[in-house]
Amino acid sequence: MINPIRIIGLFLYPIKSCRGIEVEQAQAAAQGFVLDRRWMLVDDQGRFMSQRTTPQMCRIQPSLNHRGFSVGYLHESIPRLHIAPETDNDEKLQVSVWDDTLTAYRVSDQADAWFSQVLQTPCHLVWMGPDSQRPVDPSYGQPGDEVSFADGYPYLIAGQETLDDLNQRLVLAGESPVPMERFRPNIVLTGLPPGAEDHVGSLQCGELTFELVKPCTRCVVTTLDTATVHFNQEPLRTLASYRRGEKGVLFGMNALVRGQGVLRVGDEVRVVR
Repeated sequence: MINPIRIIGLFLYPIKSCRGIEVEQAQAAAQGFVLDRRWMLVDDQGRFMSQRTTPQMCRIQPSLNHRGFSVGYLHESIPRLHIAPETDNDEKLQVSVWDDTLTAYRVSDQADAWFSQVLQTPCHLVWMGPDSQRPVDPSYGQPGDEVSFADGYPYLIAGQETLDDLNQRLVLAGESPVPMERFRPNIVLTGLPPGAEDHVGSLQCGELTFELVKPCTRCVVTTLDTATVHFNQEPLRTLASYRRGEKGVLFGMNALVRGQGVLRVGDEVRVVR
């Protein structure tokens, strides 16, 4: 009997490149899960900030609450900052994410001061508001497809078996296994052979259909040990020995969604093509 494919992990990342939140259910929308990467830190030139150049961001931990979410800084006794789902501040900024430029809204002076203090560098927290539009690369999407502040696509889907296979290789090489959080997925599946998500065209869960449009090329963030805030060589070195594509090392699949609805841990997923 073939084991069913199921969702075993759902993750939100309210602020781009800060820590994620594991949830039991998540509301899927075209731009990504509701609350996922709708906020972002930018420098004084409006350029997005990430763990690539500001690794301390891996210690900023959001937590959901009934009024939105709050953030704290791990291992430091700094008061938490509350962030509302929307901001009353109408100050707009032009911000950039890679090659994209779009309109965003400053959240507040209080938020800017909090993040500037914990990261020890001037920065602004911005929100993706009603005028914030960012199309998906038309080579992989359809007209009207949009994405949040995520690197390029609304969803990242990863297979647990793919991680298990990587960790077996790491252990055999005398290295420590790595957690799934290193790869920052939105949806973690079980029931597929290692790497099989690379060859899936679309998945269906209830009324939702996910189109897996492009393998995810991985960067140095996967080598950041969030406990020590130090970069290492693994797991990129081992991944490169057997999962290298034309544009880099691959892990996980970028995806778009068709339809709206709620995903829950334990939901069964069906391969459509």
